[in-house]
Amino acid sequence: MTDQQTPEMQILENLNGQIECKKTIVVPTSMITNYQKFFQLAIPKNTKQITLVLPLSFINKLKEIKETIKNTLPEAEIREIITDKSENIILCTYF
Repeated sequence: MTDQQTPEMQILENLNGQIECKKTIVVPTSMITNYQKFFQLAIPKNTKQITLVLPLSFINKLKEIKETIKNTLPEAEIREIITDKSENIILCTYF
């Protein structure tokens, strides 16, 4: 066993106190082929707040992803964070 944290764990630890998470999902970007289907399945329907952590390479897809989430959950507040520390999508939801 190692004491090293994954980059995703470090990101979430650094955000501790700034965001509230009830459910956290970490997904490699290569596994998502359809954003709409992914977010419809991954985000609980009663979600009030979403913190989306995207890799720097996804900065050009941010608008599309936010629109997809808004279409799925129009009432949810969406916060986005871009990082160069991970190549995974981290989805933190609060409901």
